[in-house]
Amino acid sequence: MAGYDVWLGEMLLAMGILILFGILNILGVKKAGIVQTILAALLGISVVTLTIAALVSSKTSLSNMAPWWGFHKSDVIAAWTNGNYTSIDKFANSGTVGAVSAVLATFVIAPWAYVGFDTIPQAAEEFKFSYKKVS
Repeated sequence: MAGYDVWLGEMLLAMGILILFGILNILGVKKAGIVQTILAALLGISVVTLTIAALVSSKTSLSNMAPWWGFHKSDVIAAWTNGNYTSIDKFANSGTVGAVSAVLATFVIAPWAYVGFDTIPQAAEEFKFSYKKVS
């Protein structure tokens, strides 16, 4: 699909997770809210743990951040396929062109983040408590 291999195991895993969350939502908002709170807490703990691990690791260096503003993925894949790939450096963007492409790449995912935040007021309608308790 679109030039990528799709494996049956990946499809079954994704469908299983979707079915699990569908059943959870059918069971009720309160149970779904508990599961979402647990998952959000686990995500927060994971981010803090990985941040601390990255800061104290002896392998951490700013050179691992290169290239700073992304690279031309299609050119890298073509070079890798042709066997003449040596380093990512020659494909890296730099200067204002690189900065603008990084900002525009962030704008591309912004609507998807908004969709997640937009579901909060929709779910809040389902709960039976006063608006003062929301804060």
